[in-house]
Amino acid sequence: MFFYRELSWLQVPKTLLIAANTSAIRLYIITNAIRFSFLMTSEQIPQGMSQWVIDLHLQPWMFLLMVNFALLAAGQFTMVVNMEKGIIHPPVGLNLFVSSHLAKEGLTEVSIANLSWVGVMLV
Repeated sequence: MFFYRELSWLQVPKTLLIAANTSAIRLYIITNAIRFSFLMTSEQIPQGMSQWVIDLHLQPWMFLLMVNFALLAAGQFTMVVNMEKGIIHPPVGLNLFVSSHLAKEGLTEVSIANLSWVGVMLV
């Protein structure tokens, strides 16, 4: 408004509302990431997985090979599908926020329209 003179005083409230909406979506995503991190920490899931790997008594190269094979197998069949389930599944699916923003529709409307895809992915 002051430097480029492309924004009028009448457009300021709408611009601030759009900025607040976008910020709220990002903060919601960050909040859920923090909640997931807290859950992982409180249930000590990383420590349990680490102990399991240590108990296998693998050499470093054997561990890396095992991880590469596991990711290769999972990536070919299940990992991509499971990632997409998380990305499109309400309430925290990142693609829902992107779709909602692009379609200029509410998150509820996009989630309802997306239920058929969620059903297909679950099958």
